[in-house]
Amino acid sequence: MTDASSMSKVRAVSSGAYRVLAGLGNGLIIYTVAAVTVTQQFAQIVMLLTLLAAAVGFLRGALGIPLLRASSGGPDIRREGSFAFTSALLVSSVVGIVMWAVEGSGIRQPALLIIVATPIVLVKDVLRSIAIAEGRVHVLTRWDGVFFAGSAALLVAAWLHVPVATTSYLIGGWTALAAFALVGMLIEVRIFPRLRQYPAWISEGWRHRARRGADSCLAVTTAFAVLLLTALVLSFGATAALCGATALLAPV
Repeated sequence: MTDASSMSKVRAVSSGAYRVLAGLGNGLIIYTVAAVTVTQQFAQIVMLLTLLAAAVGFLRGALGIPLLRASSGGPDIRREGSFAFTSALLVSSVVGIVMWAVEGSGIRQPALLIIVATPIVLVKDVLRSIAIAEGRVHVLTRWDGVFFAGSAALLVAAWLHVPVATTSYLIGGWTALAAFALVGMLIEVRIFPRLRQYPAWISEGWRHRARRGADSCLAVTTAFAVLLLTALVLSFGATAALCGATALLAPV
C-alpha cells in the first residue's frame, strides 16, 4: 500500500514537472538571445521564435488533442502518433518557407539555425503528446529536464559574456539540445512517421483538425502578426521593444 502511494506521489510530481520544464525550456532562449543580440536582430529572431511557437500551438490543437482522446488500448495511439509525426514534418517545411520569406534575401545564420530547429521542435512536441497519451509522463520529465538544464546553462553563458556566447552559437546550442532531447524521446517512445494510408487519414478529419489547431494557436499567431506589422509600419527597434516587454511579462 505504501509503495502504491509513493508511486502515485512520484507520478503526480512528474506530471507537474514536465509542464513547468517544457515551458521554461522553450522560453529561456528569448532571454538568452536578448543578452547578446543587437536590437534589430533580436526583433527578427523573436519574430521567428513566435512563428515557431504558433506552429507548436497549431499542432497541439490539431494533432495533440486527438492523440490524448485516442483509446487507451495502444494501437490507436501508435497509429495516430505515426500519422502525427508525418504531419509535423510536413508542417515544418511550410513553416520554414514562411520564416525564409519573413527574413527576406538577406537571411542570416541565426535565422537559418531556427529554420533547422523547426522540424526538431515540432516533432519533439508531437512525441510529447504521444508519451502523455500512453501515460509515460516520466519520459517527458527526463528529457524536458535535460532540455531545460541545457537552456539554463546557455542563459548563464550569455549573462557572463563568455567569448563563445554569440547569437549564432547560442541558437546553435539550443538547436543541438532540442535534437538531443528528440533522439532520447525517439529511443524511448519508439515511433516513426508513416506514409501508408496517410492521405486517407488526413482527408477524413482535416477540417476538425484545422479548426482545433487554429483555435489553439490564435493568440500566438496574433502576437506574430502584431510584431510583423510593427516592424513593417514603424521599425525593428519598436518591434524589439515590444518583444522585450512581452518576454518580461510572459512569466506573469
